[in-house]
Amino acid sequence: MSQELMASFEQFLTESLNDGHYVRELRLSDEELNIIKKLYPFARLRILTTKKANDGKMWYEINILPPFSQTNQQEIDYERVKKENQQLKRELERLRKLVK
Repeated sequence: MSQELMASFEQFLTESLNDGHYVRELRLSDEELNIIKKLYPFARLRILTTKKANDGKMWYEINILPPFSQTNQQEIDYERVKKENQQLKRELERLRKLVK
């Protein structure tokens, strides 16, 4: 793969996995798959198809989030609940002001 094509693919990959999107289904060649493995060494890759297309590509599920231990997952869940709670408090306060 030429440097230009590699840079283009890396840009596509970055755009695909932004804005909080950490899991994507992508149709990839072996070369593109190797690029993902280099860029995201902890990514989990799951084959979604068993047969390559005529262009040599296959569908994969790409998850770039590192695996979490149970403790880390509990901390993340706590932080998520905490943020949701703060958001609900703000919404409740806005509603109170509207009722007055």
